[in-house]
Amino acid sequence: MRTHYRFKLFIVLFALANVITITITTLDYFRLKQQIIEDNQFKIEHATDTVKYALKTIDKAYYLLDEKTAKSMEIHTSALQEKYNLNPNFETWDFIELSKQMKMDIYIMDENNIIIYGSVPEEIGVDFSECCTSFNKILNKRRDEGKLFIDGIDLDQQSGEAKKFSYMATKDKKYIIELGYSLKNEEIFQQFNFLTIIDELVPNFELIEELHVLNFGGLPFGTTRGYKISTEQRKAFEKARENNEIVEIKTKHNGENVIIRYVPYYSEYDDGENTKIKVVEIMYNTHDLDDVLHENLKVFVVQLIIILVVTILVSSLIANWFAKPVYLAFHDSLTKLKNRAAFNDVIEQLLVDRKQTISLLMMDLDNFKIVNDTMGHGKGDYLLYLIGQTIKETIKVEGKAFRLGGDEFAIVMPNANKEESIQLAKKVIQAIEDRLNNENEINTFAVSVSIGIALSEETDNQESLYKKADIALYTAKDKGKNQFIVYHQGLMRDMLENEA
Repeated sequence: MRTHYRFKLFIVLFALANVITITITTLDYFRLKQQIIEDNQFKIEHATDTVKYALKTIDKAYYLLDEKTAKSMEIHTSALQEKYNLNPNFETWDFIELSKQMKMDIYIMDENNIIIYGSVPEEIGVDFSECCTSFNKILNKRRDEGKLFIDGIDLDQQSGEAKKFSYMATKDKKYIIELGYSLKNEEIFQQFNFLTIIDELVPNFELIEELHVLNFGGLPFGTTRGYKISTEQRKAFEKARENNEIVEIKTKHNGENVIIRYVPYYSEYDDGENTKIKVVEIMYNTHDLDDVLHENLKVFVVQLIIILVVTILVSSLIANWFAKPVYLAFHDSLTKLKNRAAFNDVIEQLLVDRKQTISLLMMDLDNFKIVNDTMGHGKGDYLLYLIGQTIKETIKVEGKAFRLGGDEFAIVMPNANKEESIQLAKKVIQAIEDRLNNENEINTFAVSVSIGIALSEETDNQESLYKKADIALYTAKDKGKNQFIVYHQGLMRDMLENEA
């Protein structure tokens, strides 16, 4: 029984300690996990902010210092317009020589916004209606307006080289004359080149696979035309550009899972419709994040195992310390049966449920005082222990046995009827008789047991039920001992008459 209490106490302590420690450890795990994720995001945001700052710096520099280039574009566009008025046959134009004189690239677009002539052979044939639908709409609008449009930093369709472009339709609206001025040799661009910054950033961040700055049409600066974005990427890019919001997608790159983030950048200084908006595309893996999180999970599991082992040891130790006093608080040290305190608790709990009938068997040893006085308290204690063990072995699971004090014992049978109570009383009387027959010294004093049985009623409480069983016990002893009596109303009347 003591082992049972120690085990229950161990389970309670073990569960409590584990709930507390595992909760704390779990919260710490998720806190650390969140911190790792935030650190990872900080690196991505730092790289993005660095590129955006470089874009802003070069935009501002060109805004303050680009007046000369814009003026040259205006003069050269006017000269080409005049040349077209005098000679509209582009077949006769020497675009290479004109480009050398102006130190700018020259492109001629037809009514469908296809480059049909120019100083850069690789660009001839570029169809803006196919490659760049958004920019194609802008070109149509500019053709209708017929004014000179000078944009900020944009890219060459073929090489990805950063350039400055101007656009102006001819008076007959049949063509658009486009000039392109390379920025790579400009001192401003060399000092604030965001492409150089990108090239430096990528190797410094292992998680970053690729980093691009995309123009209005979704083409990356500094990348050859071979770079293609998927339909999924195109949708994410356009959403970021149109809604001015950060968009992320999960996809695969070279067979590995990656995350691509699109961060819109709106220039404060560039008023060009197609160059004011750029999008930073940053592709990053989660290798380091996954590795750190996996390592963190391993540490978490190890911590849980250590906690489990420690709590088992500590709970076992504490359970051993406290099991004995807890056990003794509700058990009789001599017979090992439950004591009166436990008896009171059990009766009180059972009486709460009025749906079941409780049978209480009160027992008292006959002639115990003679044994105690004649043979000494040692033999008396032995007899009490013997009776307690016999009762316990006899009732098994039919009820709960108690020693209430002295030579008084009790059995509580939950949900029992009169017949079951009588059968158990007979078994107990017979078992004690058989056991004492083997005790020659004690048997000479004719030790036996008397039992009073009381069955609970709806109006009974602990005190009334006990009193009924006690009256039945008193009657059994009065009628000759070594027998049982079941309480009925007549017993109370008889006892009162006898007392009178």
